[in-house]
Amino acid sequence: MTVLPIEAFAGTRLALVLGNSKYQAVPVLGNPANDAADLATALRGMGFSVIEARDGTRGAMANAVRDFSTRLSSADVALFFYAGHGLQMNGENYLVPVDAKIDTPADVRFNTVNLTDIQQEMEGTGRANIIILDACRNNPFLEKLARGSRAAPSRGLGRVDASGQGSLIVYSTQPNNVALDGAGRNSPFTAALLKHIATPGIEVRQMLSRVRGDVLAATDQKQTPWDSSSLVGDVYLAAPPPRSSAAHSPQRRRNRLRRPRRQQEAWNSWLRLRSRRRRQPRRSASHPRRRRGARTASASARPRLRRHSPVPTS
Repeated sequence: MTVLPIEAFAGTRLALVLGNSKYQAVPVLGNPANDAADLATALRGMGFSVIEARDGTRGAMANAVRDFSTRLSSADVALFFYAGHGLQMNGENYLVPVDAKIDTPADVRFNTVNLTDIQQEMEGTGRANIIILDACRNNPFLEKLARGSRAAPSRGLGRVDASGQGSLIVYSTQPNNVALDGAGRNSPFTAALLKHIATPGIEVRQMLSRVRGDVLAATDQKQTPWDSSSLVGDVYLAAPPPRSSAAHSPQRRRNRLRRPRRQQEAWNSWLRLRSRRRRQPRRSASHPRRRRGARTASASARPRLRRHSPVPTS
């Protein structure tokens, strides 16, 4: 796989943002649609081309994923965000559309969207792929699945590590745990993400560290955002850090430009002085100044060249 550049910021930036709140067969969620709307707005302000779907049926979610997939080949940075109900079964994670009716394990496979399919579509060479999941809320289908399955289903999403190079998977909470929906407009995780995602000059993993700290504080240490990374190089979702430093400051650059000019002026001055001395009558050896052994004006005005001591050899 092609190694990513040191700083992935410019180029085509594509995002798919999904948020489901108005579920038909189970109680609605207060924040996922708001989370998706607010993050889509933030990403557009950061130069992303955003495909957005809120309160999507399975067909609407599948169409959005298909549109996203067809445009991935031209993207340098690809980001997928989902907020809403999610569940795990037999080691696979599934995203739940608003029209999903789940009574048996078969319903999970046929009425939801498999996260693995999206992850496989995003894998590609020379691109930073970021998956952010705020989908670990309580599983309303847990009891029905427990009656129809031999193995007891787990709550939350299962852990899926980033595969290949250039990927980052972010969970709103640790694997097999439940994320809070929140009492405000946004969930605790998305609220922290919105606070930091557009901060210029911080790399994406540093940004996620700040998000993690805010979520821990907001949930009284009950929810810990999790991530798995195989990114190569630094990825900046907002503007990269400025390149100016003490070594490359404007004053240092001006000094470097002035230094050769001053050296040339000193050399020209010495050449002019030597030319004037040659036009003057030559003094005899008995001249008092010659007898005193004083240095001539031309010699004293000659530019001094710094000499370096030879490096001792062993």
